[in-house]
Amino acid sequence: MKKLFCLLIAFAVSPMLFAEECETVYGIASVTYERQAPQPGNGRFAVSDSKVVRFSTGNLFYNPSAEGNKFYFSAQQYTKIHAATGYSNDPATETIDLFGYGSSGEGAYQPTLKRDDNNAYPEGNINDTQYDWGVHNAIGTESEAGLWRTLTFAEWNYLFTQRPNFANLRSAAKVNGVKGLLLLPDDWNTPEGCPTFYPLESFNSIGDSKNNYTTEQWTIFENAGAIFLPAVGSCDGYDNEYCCYWTSTQVNASDGNRFDFGNEDQNPRLISVGKRIRSSVRLVQDW
Repeated sequence: MKKLFCLLIAFAVSPMLFAEECETVYGIASVTYERQAPQPGNGRFAVSDSKVVRFSTGNLFYNPSAEGNKFYFSAQQYTKIHAATGYSNDPATETIDLFGYGSSGEGAYQPTLKRDDNNAYPEGNINDTQYDWGVHNAIGTESEAGLWRTLTFAEWNYLFTQRPNFANLRSAAKVNGVKGLLLLPDDWNTPEGCPTFYPLESFNSIGDSKNNYTTEQWTIFENAGAIFLPAVGSCDGYDNEYCCYWTSTQVNASDGNRFDFGNEDQNPRLISVGKRIRSSVRLVQDW
């Protein structure tokens, strides 16, 4: 009877809540809900008329003191390190989550390059070379390199301004107190119990967003394929009101294209900045 009662409870709960556990404690069935670690492929995101990608499970981190693979993805999509190490001029010993353009560790192009050496970064689009973080490195517990890549300028632009229904699939949000940009997958269907999602055009700034979610509420979005890009800022003076993410596309030998969103922006912006300006990196896989 105890086993049957436990099974009935397990089937009764919402399918949007993952990793149900049911155990009998002193004759009373208790249920524990746990966040399922997001897997690549939960959400499909069109980045051109003919190409769809899946996002990594979090922003890229680098630990210079780690044994084995020094690059890894953040444990939670809203996790960030921010100014304490990311803004420093010489992040040689501490874990970082901001990177100069193409600083994948290939050759001289190390993640710990100093900000003031603008000539130290690779010339060329990093997706056309071996300087892409995902192309060059095995990440986390992966055994091989080449499983990930950085989106191009055109792909970021398509994702934010051209994919079908784009205006209703993007918005500023705050998750567990962290500001950022929330992206819904192309085939988004609002799951049972999901909080209200307000599109970007319904407010005036990232700080004015109506989308303020607890970790439990965010789990519903995440398990249905949503992506969160935390506003980490960058080392050129932008603070944690800004999402600053590299594209793989260079402008010239000293500058690269970056995606920016924050403050009072009504739309994401694709801008040109110096390759030495350390910014966030979020990698993808082709579907």
